[in-house]
Amino acid sequence: MARKPGADKRSTPGLLTMQQINGRTCVYLINKLNLFLRRQLIMGEYARRKSDNAEIKIGTCEDMYYLRYEDRDKVICDSGSGFGTRWRLPLPSEDHILPGDYLDPYFRGDSLIPIHLATVVGDNGEDERIYFEPNKEVVENPGTTQLRNGNGLLVNIKCFHGLKLPEAGGDITSIHWNGKTSHWWDLICLRETEEGLHPVVQCRQCGHMYRETWPAVLDFIKDKELKRRLMTYAITLGSTYHGVLVPD
Repeated sequence: MARKPGADKRSTPGLLTMQQINGRTCVYLINKLNLFLRRQLIMGEYARRKSDNAEIKIGTCEDMYYLRYEDRDKVICDSGSGFGTRWRLPLPSEDHILPGDYLDPYFRGDSLIPIHLATVVGDNGEDERIYFEPNKEVVENPGTTQLRNGNGLLVNIKCFHGLKLPEAGGDITSIHWNGKTSHWWDLICLRETEEGLHPVVQCRQCGHMYRETWPAVLDFIKDKELKRRLMTYAITLGSTYHGVLVPD
């Protein structure tokens, strides 16, 4: 019996029509494109949180803004994402926050730890105040800071992180201190290397970062629990030297 034009066509079980293949291919390619754009344009690293299977952002490139080093086993990185080498500080005030849910983005705000003034026991057994002294080599790696006045004048000038003044010259007639502050540096994150975790400090004025040593930093950590946690990293690292300048 001849089949009438337009009659139902039988398809072989298990085989897809070209229309179905094209439709599924389009969906697949769109999903891949969205994933690519998210990775490339947003520059993010993403993961699945094991506790609730939620997709979270853990950082950008090398900076794990939203993940502590000790929490890395609590997530599974998405395809195309991975762990960086700079990790969020293990602040006791943030212990209740799940990986990926930190409110302060990046290494700033309440996640920064001031390191500028500490009270220690001196050689004579009495308390004495000390100020953080960065590696002197940072003078050879100045940053850039901006000065402005109320009329909109903006000047870019070298920042030597409080260790010395920029030199006057050209149209700049003189430069001097007027109420110089002692707080120039913050502890902002932990840097992972083959040897262990190092503290990373940042100039508050220009944002210049470099890798410090634990002996140079620990005295300035006022939170006792945070200091205890950081000391475990220092012991693991076995860091006793001061001052190999490595810009971070």
